[in-house]
Amino acid sequence: MKGTPMLLLFKVADVRRLIKLTREAKGYTKSYGVDDKGRCLIIVKDEGAYIMSNGNPRPKDDVVYADGYGPDCEHIGGDDFADSVPLRIWEGVIKGVRGTKTLKIKLDEKEIGFEII
Repeated sequence: MKGTPMLLLFKVADVRRLIKLTREAKGYTKSYGVDDKGRCLIIVKDEGAYIMSNGNPRPKDDVVYADGYGPDCEHIGGDDFADSVPLRIWEGVIKGVRGTKTLKIKLDEKEIGFEII
């Protein structure tokens, strides 16, 4: 991903649901071309921007779109990408979060940042 950082917003409740689905899956699918990171949620940008489980077999409802970046989104440009982030990182970010909070993810070509807002 090149250029301006991308900001994505997700409901923490949706992230929790994906973590649970991924933990409960019988196995997981390794990410192509990277070291095995174990069970992950994958940040994807192709037809929209979303996070998905790498659980295997693939759980139902394993995709959550970022606010404003659904599959029909026309204002998202740039290269497609997929970044696998281990569950332990997601769990650490949302640990102790209560209520209807939002997870903000900031991505650029060098790093991924997480913030609860």
